[in-house]
Amino acid sequence: MLHRCGLLGVLALCLVACDGDSEGDGGDASGGATGGGGTGGSGTGGSSQCGGGSGFTAAAVEAADEYCAARAAHVAACGTSSDDPTCPEVSCIERVYESAAFIDYVECQTQKDCASFLATDDDCFESASGPISSEMLEWVDFCQAKLEECAPDFSDDLCSVASPLIKQSIFCNVDACLRGPCDAVSACLEQGDAAIPDCW
Repeated sequence: MLHRCGLLGVLALCLVACDGDSEGDGGDASGGATGGGGTGGSGTGGSSQCGGGSGFTAAAVEAADEYCAARAAHVAACGTSSDDPTCPEVSCIERVYESAAFIDYVECQTQKDCASFLATDDDCFESASGPISSEMLEWVDFCQAKLEECAPDFSDDLCSVASPLIKQSIFCNVDACLRGPCDAVSACLEQGDAAIPDCW
């Protein structure tokens, strides 16, 4: 779930090695627009996705505050385990999400009762992410094949950056890493603009 840092059941937002998969929850866009086929995949590049994104707007900051207030109210009403993390800082999540999709996620999640809110956000993540284009589905196949060939220690959850909810700059930098030679993929994915902060 978003509020637990992890796969969200459908797509993960944390860059994790296989032995570090967690339970339940930018930078410049250079390189991702190149369609050159690196080893382990076709030339599918998702170049149309590399436009920098919309940034994190004032409305998205308000939505983050609304989410945290709703979460606090639900925790008080229903209770939660002691290891449940606190609400994330906007300064972190603004590096990961596109504003419009994040606002849609918050609107979906905050309409729930406390039991549903704390149980899962997979449905809201799916609805906020919207349909994924055939181009991006092809990119996911490429990503999974490339990781299997070159960086098996990374979870293929990383390929979930092909989502309208994730900042385009992150997608483009992950794509750029995967376009490189196998011996450089792991190191590239662990560096700055391709690494996704663990906010939740």
